[in-house]
Amino acid sequence: MKKILLLLSILFIAKHVFCQSESVGIEKYMQMLKNAEQSFANKEWGSASKQWSALVNMNPTEGEHWYKLGESYFFSNEYDLAIKAFENTLRIGAMSPAQSAYYISRCYAGKKDEDSLLGWLKKSFDLGYRNMMEIPRDSIFAGYFSNQRFREIVGIPISPLDDRTIGWRFDLQLMVREIKRRGPNPYRMVTERQFDSAVENLDKRNNGVGGRWSHDDIRFL
Repeated sequence: MKKILLLLSILFIAKHVFCQSESVGIEKYMQMLKNAEQSFANKEWGSASKQWSALVNMNPTEGEHWYKLGESYFFSNEYDLAIKAFENTLRIGAMSPAQSAYYISRCYAGKKDEDSLLGWLKKSFDLGYRNMMEIPRDSIFAGYFSNQRFREIVGIPISPLDDRTIGWRFDLQLMVREIKRRGPNPYRMVTERQFDSAVENLDKRNNGVGGRWSHDDIRFL
């Protein structure tokens, strides 16, 4: 049943694209798409945003077009328009939902709307955002690097890890958080209770001083 519904959805979208494209001519549509991609590649954000906007007006069900439009608006500092484009990408369910939510967070950072920024950043992590190492290097967040909630979401220590024991435990806790957050099904082989118990035993066995992990520890985690 699911396969039938998926096939019908694909056929509906394909028909919509064909009809919209047919009204302006397939060749013209493809040329418009090529021009938009070229402007985007050349970082001509003003031209790119106009071209992607024309394409989404022709075909509002193509999520990748909305995503490219959002990026073009973002790099033009048109944050409100970018947010709407990324929200449409999320609504359609195209591209990476986590990446779209992250872009919306960046837009609110550009607008200096702290509450919305943090809310969307948290949502992007809840959706599985993975590029954690890029965030501390993203200049649009520079004004929030000392914000406690921001640091908690991103996985940055709240205070300096001067003590080796504290540092080791922070790393362990962050690793466990990321296993649970990123794994589509981290409890295929063990239950969550067994997993948490193993982490607790690992912490106790190493006595919080970052001792050497055994082969069983690594295999289990």
